[in-house]
Amino acid sequence: MPKFFVEARDAFYTRVGVVEQYTSLDVISRFNAVGSWSLTVPADSSEAAILQPGGGIIVWIDGVSWPVMSGSITAVAHAWSADQPGRGQVTYSGVSDEWLLWSRITLPVPANEIGNQTADRYSFSGPAAAALRELVAVNAGPQARPDRIIPNLDVPAVFFGRPVDIGTRFDVLGVKLAEVAESAGIGWRLRQGASDRVTFQPYTPLVHDDGEVVFSASAGTLASYSYRLTAPAANRIVLAAQGEGRNRWLQQYDDPATAPHEWFRTPVERFADRRDIPVARGANGSPVDPDNTALPADPQALAQLDQAAAEVIAESQALAELSVTPIDTDTQRYGVHYQVGDVVTVDVHGRIITDVLREVRLTDGADGPRVQPVVGTTGASATPGLYRDVRRIWNSIRKLEARR
Repeated sequence: MPKFFVEARDAFYTRVGVVEQYTSLDVISRFNAVGSWSLTVPADSSEAAILQPGGGIIVWIDGVSWPVMSGSITAVAHAWSADQPGRGQVTYSGVSDEWLLWSRITLPVPANEIGNQTADRYSFSGPAAAALRELVAVNAGPQARPDRIIPNLDVPAVFFGRPVDIGTRFDVLGVKLAEVAESAGIGWRLRQGASDRVTFQPYTPLVHDDGEVVFSASAGTLASYSYRLTAPAANRIVLAAQGEGRNRWLQQYDDPATAPHEWFRTPVERFADRRDIPVARGANGSPVDPDNTALPADPQALAQLDQAAAEVIAESQALAELSVTPIDTDTQRYGVHYQVGDVVTVDVHGRIITDVLREVRLTDGADGPRVQPVVGTTGASATPGLYRDVRRIWNSIRKLEARR
C-alpha cells in the first residue's frame, strides 16, 4: 500500500513542518475541479501548533515526484471527551488550491477597472492549453490588474491541445476553465511543489488503452467495486445567441452520445441563454452580425456557439460512476503509473469498462492507507447528487446574471 507524507504550510506558502502524528487523513482529488481534504491530529501535539487558520497542507505519496494535492485550511474543529486521553483531537479540513481560481471572475477587458469594461466579452482563439493559460494569466496571474493578482501563483506558457474559440463575460474563472478543458479533452491543476509557489499546470491525460492500467480481480489489482448510473438532465440543447424576439438566433444541438430511448422515450430539452455570443437571425433566416445585419455572422462567433453547446452538453449528460478499490502492485501504482484525468480500464466480471478517472480518494487511519478511484463521465464523483444539482443551478444563475 502507498505511504503518505504530509507537510504543513503557513499563509505565505512557507513550509513550517511535517505532520507525522495524525489519526486520520482523507484527501479527495478531482479532475478539473476543486478537491477537498481533512486531517485529524491530537490537540496536544506539535502538529496542532503548526496547523493554523490561513495555512494549509501539501500531500505527497512516497516515490512520486509531485504532490497529489496542496490546499488551504477552511475549517477547524476541536473535540474532547472524558474517556479520551490528553486534550482531545483537532480536525482540520479544507479545499485544494484549485479553489483559488474559483475566487476570480473573468472580465471582458481584464486590464481595465471594473467601471471601465468597454467590450462585451473577452475572446481568445488558439490551442486549448494556451486558452486556459491566457484566462488565468489575465484574470489572476501576472497579466492581471495588481489588485486581482493571486500571490505566489505561477502561470507558465503552454501551447498544446486542439484549437478552441472562447468567449467569456463575468463567468467564474474556475468554472470556465473546467468547461473549456472538458470540451477539449485536457486537464489542469494547481499544485505547490518544492518551492513556496503554486503552479498552474494544464496537461494531457494519458490514455491507457494498451492494458497498461487495468483494475481486475483476476489480475490481482482490484479488491472491490460499486457503480451507479444517472439519467441525463438534458440531451437536446436549444442555444440562444443575440437578437430580439423572432430575430434572435436559435440553434439546436443533440447530444450524440445519448440516444433518447436509453432513458426516456423522448428527448429531454434544455434552453441555454448565450446572448453574449454576437450572432443574430437575418431576414432570410441565416446567421448575421447583430451590429450590421447586412453582414454574415463572424466565423469566430459561430465557433463559440459550438463551443458553448459542447459545454452545456457536458454539464447535462447522463452520468455513469464506477468506484473501485485497487490493489497496488509494482507495475500499477497511483501517482506513478496513473493519475486523475487518465483513461483507465476496469474489468467487472469480464465486462470491460474504459473511461476517465474523475476522482481519487486517499485515506489513512486505523485501517491503514487506502486509494479509491472513481471512474466515470463528466460530473461523476462521490459527491451527493443534491450537491451536484445545486451547483449546476448556481452556475446557471451566475451566468444569466453576468450576461444581462
